[in-house]
Parts: sequence; structure tokens; C-alpha cells
Amino acid sequence: MFNLRHIAVNLLGSALPILIILITVPLYLHAIGAEKYGALSLVWIVFGYFGILDFGISRSVTTAISRAEGRQAKADIIWSAAALNMAWGALIAIVGGGAFFLYAGHSESEMVKDVATALPWMMFGIPVLMITSTLNGALDGEERFKMANSLQLVGSILYQLVPLFTAYYVSDHLPDLIIAVILCRFVLLVLYAIVVGRLFDLVALFSVSKSTMISLLKFGSSIAAVNILDPIFTRIDQVIIARFAGASDVAAYSIAVNSIGRLGILPMAMSRSIFPKLSTGTADDHREALFSSKSKIIWIWFGICGAAIVASDLVYYLWLKDPIYVEVSAVAKIYAVGLWANCLGILPYTALQAWGRSTTILKVHLLEMPFYLVALVLLTYHYGTLGAAVAYGLRSYADYIILWKMCGYPVRRQGMFTILLIALSVLAFAMHQFV
Repeated sequence: MFNLRHIAVNLLGSALPILIILITVPLYLHAIGAEKYGALSLVWIVFGYFGILDFGISRSVTTAISRAEGRQAKADIIWSAAALNMAWGALIAIVGGGAFFLYAGHSESEMVKDVATALPWMMFGIPVLMITSTLNGALDGEERFKMANSLQLVGSILYQLVPLFTAYYVSDHLPDLIIAVILCRFVLLVLYAIVVGRLFDLVALFSVSKSTMISLLKFGSSIAAVNILDPIFTRIDQVIIARFAGASDVAAYSIAVNSIGRLGILPMAMSRSIFPKLSTGTADDHREALFSSKSKIIWIWFGICGAAIVASDLVYYLWLKDPIYVEVSAVAKIYAVGLWANCLGILPYTALQAWGRSTTILKVHLLEMPFYLVALVLLTYHYGTLGAAVAYGLRSYADYIILWKMCGYPVRRQGMFTILLIALSVLAFAMHQFV
């Protein structure tokens, strides 16, 4: 089921951009200050979110390419998907850009007005980003993970270093920095176009098919709904904390979640590696291999999260060197328990998407939402950030059980998982109380 070389390549491709960010953040703060860096970070976040608002087309391309036979069929998929994403990206750019232009016209913030100056460039960048996602999906479908991760790494380096170079040697004016970001996106698209074009011989095999577009949209629509819902799941806790606690609590929770959550790059690397294989054949062809993989990685991931819980106090003390580390560490310990269940749930999540059952994931998440919100509000109100971390853990546990059940894994076989979950919870509680 797992190709260790593919996993290693995807893991490295995810880890190196994080390292680049850790190195460049202090340099950005020195060059442009916290306020401008915060605004630039929001631009990065917005573009990252637009990357998942492509109607699931990039994931559909990965599935379609892995199943297609013949160069003409694959070229037809890529050209059709690129046309779809270009049109959809242009529509989002026009609607979103128009809304922001109206907002900026009534805003008194100089920062907002600065961002509005670069609005045409940002609108141009949205379809560029979406077409790039399409081409990356094609590389994943061919299992060219080394090539895809190399391009993504080049993009991360450009994305971080070119605006930084601009700030130091050209201009630290915010619109100029945003333009530098967009130009980096365009350069990355050109690189993708050259690589993918040669690999699939796209110039000679140009073809856009209406039936292919409809097929991609059908497969991707439910994936798109899940992609829109998931960020709400992952950000609503900070909104609730802001409502019932102070800004320092939001900061502590955010630091803990964003840092401990980086452990999730390993299961995400696994997910990306197995998605093309799961997309071929039927669910029955892969079910037993999927179950066998679960029984192996459950112990590996238990060890990783257990070690994170034990080491959290020391790590956050040495990293933050601020009294806030006490609350950050406490949240991280509790959050790690839920993260363990959540990351183990990525396998069935990936399998269901690959098998064309994203609607099942959507229904599960919509069913969980009201229960999660009630638990989140009550636990946060009574126990603050620790309560929010517990609510996340409860939702992750429910998500894990239900998604594996949807893949055909009996609940009665979850005994070992439950025992390990209790053990990890006891470890987190003990470290919180006595260390």
C-alpha cells in the first residue's frame, strides 16, 4: 500500500517549506515590521485558501490521470481541467475583487488602501494559482512526486525570498511586495507548464472536451464542499476562544495548534502517496491492504504523539522563552491526543475521496458540526483553551470511528485504538498535572 520512497519525497517536500518560513520570518519582521508582515501573511493565507476553492478539480485530475490510458486521454483531462479552473478562477477574481474594491472604498485603514492598490495583480493571481493546482494534480496522478515536490519547493523559495529581497533592496511598500508574490506565482506556473507540457506532450495533443469537464466537475463537486467546510472546522475554535477568553488565550492556542499540528505532515505525505493507487480499481481491491496499513501505522503514530506530549514543556520553553509557554504547552499536550486520532483518520478520508465517495465525508462532517459546536462552546466556556482542545479531540475520535466504519472497518475491531487513546489521554493529563 505504501511506497516508502514516495512518502519520503512528499514528507521532505512538506517539511522544507516550513524550514524556509522559520528562517525568513525574523528577516521579514526586521525588514518591514509586524504590521506589514501581518498584512502580507493574510495575502498568503487568502491565496492558500483559493487553492482549495477549485471545485475539487485538481483532486479530480489526479484520479482521472491515474485511471486514464493513453497520452491523448491524459492530455484531454489536463486541458479540460485547466480551462475549467481558468474560467472559475476568473469568476472568483472578478466577484472577490469587486467586493474588496467596494470595501476598500469605505475603509479608513491605510493598510487596506495599500492592498487595494495591488488588487488588479491579486485578481490576475487567482486563476494563475488554480491552473498551477491543476498541473500539480496531473503530476500526482502520474506518481511523479519527486518532480511535483521539486516544483513546489522552488515555488516556496521564490514565494518567501523574492518579496524579502524586494523589501530589502527595492521597496518595502506593501503593494510592491504583493506584486512580487504574484509574479512568483506566475513564474511557478510557467515552470509547471514546461514540465507538464513536455511530460504529456500537451502542445501536440491539445483537446478540450465538454464531457470531460462535466466528469471532472461531478467527481470534484463534493470534494470542493468538503474543502470549504474543513477550514471552518479548523478555525472555528479560535473564534469561540476569542468570544469567551482574551487575546492572550487565542495567541497561546494558535501557537500550540499551529506548531503541534505540523506533525500532521507525515500522514498527509502518506495520503498524497497512496491517493493515485486507491483511485484505480474498486474499493474491494484495496480494502484489506488499507486495514493492514492501519494496524501498522497506529503504533508509529502513537509513539510520535506520545513523544510530543512528553517533550512539549521543554520544547516550548526553549523556543518561546516567554511565560506564555506554560499555557501553550498545556494546550499542545491535550491537542496532541486529538491530533493522533485525526491523523489516523486521514487514511479512510483519502480512501473515500479516491473511491468517489466524497459525499459520504461531507455528510459525516455536516452531521458532526452541531454536536462539535455545542461541545466546543460549553467546554471553552468552562475550561478555556484546554476545553477547546478537548472538544477537538472528541470530534477527531468520532471522525475516526465513523470514517473507518464507512470504509468497511468494523467498530468492534477498534479495541486497540480505544486502549491506546485512553493511554495517550492519561499521559497527557499526567504531564499536565504533575510536570
